[in-house]
Formats: sequence, C-alpha cells, structure tokens
Amino acid sequence: MKYIGERVRRYRLFRGLSVTQVAKRINATPRYVEMIEAGSRTPSLPTLERLAIALDVSMADLVSDETQLGRQPNTRCGQLAGK
Repeated sequence: MKYIGERVRRYRLFRGLSVTQVAKRINATPRYVEMIEAGSRTPSLPTLERLAIALDVSMADLVSDETQLGRQPNTRCGQLAGK
C-alpha cells in the first residue's frame, strides 16, 4: 500500500508540515512517519485516523482509489485551509 504513504507525504507537504510535526501530532517517531511515506510500513487504522486528523483530510483521502490522487484533498470542515 505504497500509495497511502505517497498521499501522506503529498498532504503533509500541501499543509506545509514537517515529518517531525506530523509525528508529534500522531504520537509517533519521525522515523515511523518516514517509513509510512516510503511505503515500508502500513499504518494501523487508529494511526491512519490520527494521520487524517493531523493532515486535516478524511481517511478516504488517504486510502481511496489511486486514480484520484490528482484531486485536491477534502478537509474535515469542507474547505481547503487558506481559501
């Protein structure tokens, strides 16, 4: 499930967050976040939920069909931050 890691990285960068900032938000190590982004670790459902909250996207944005990767992320409040 490398595409989950690709999305985590994409949304992290979109939000202007560092790996360390995301790690703190999900109560994990920066190395673990890096491993998720690299596709060498698949996050558990609770971790996936924390990632979605930390990145202000839905869980579906992190796991939905790969063909939708080009679209903008949904936010929990329905708008992109800064718009």
